[in-house]
Amino acid sequence: MTVGISPEQESAPVHGTIDLAEAKRHQEFFTGKMSDNTRQLSFAGIGAVWVFGGGNGLNHSALHFSTTFLWAGLLFVVALGSDFLQYVAGSIAWGAFRRKKELDVVVRNQPDSFLAPRAINWATIVFFFLKALFVVVGYAFLAVSVFHRIH
Repeated sequence: MTVGISPEQESAPVHGTIDLAEAKRHQEFFTGKMSDNTRQLSFAGIGAVWVFGGGNGLNHSALHFSTTFLWAGLLFVVALGSDFLQYVAGSIAWGAFRRKKELDVVVRNQPDSFLAPRAINWATIVFFFLKALFVVVGYAFLAVSVFHRIH
């Protein structure tokens, strides 16, 4: 990282020619930020469901969540689960692949440079997009719920 430049500025797309390593850095930065943001938005959404959806104003010891608040909360929890499963799937896929290639290199004297199969990231990509979708739909349910609560 260059001194005096924020990570956002360093990762901002530049005009002109770039190499594959730079393109990968940009992708990793933005996908990492999206993962961080979906995680934070999920926790914030769960908090909003708790604050706006809990209680009926009469009995503070009883919680009465409407169906739409419950769906919103469930979607935020599922988004967090998808985030977790994205990393589990990636760890398993890449760990198994690395071990196989390690044996190929050490035991079978094969080259230590190789191509990864295209399918290795499919599960992580599915969970990546699902968690974003769950957060967006969760906030739609939350918005409808809050709108009905205040009107």
